[in-house]
Amino acid sequence: MTNALRPGELFALRWKSFNHAECTMQLIETVYKGKIRPWGKTRKSLGVVHIPKELADDLRLWKRAMSRLVSGGRSFSQTTKAVHGRKQLPEAGSAQAGG
Repeated sequence: MTNALRPGELFALRWKSFNHAECTMQLIETVYKGKIRPWGKTRKSLGVVHIPKELADDLRLWKRAMSRLVSGGRSFSQTTKAVHGRKQLPEAGSAQAGG
């Protein structure tokens, strides 16, 4: 059996929904027309989604990295570059991007 999330369920996920020890994400709310709501499209749409251990480990590492880097005053692009160690594309409109 597989699980799929509707966009509104995915966009409503927060760190409080994540349980590393149990490798789960708890769907407790959804986003609809830009607003958080504490109910889903159907009665059964909210609940627990089991995730692979590797994903749970990656999420825990990402959360720790974001906590450290954001508290250091870095921008999102600086944070992403530091976490992934990849060269970032030039910002749109910059001389490097040709704009």
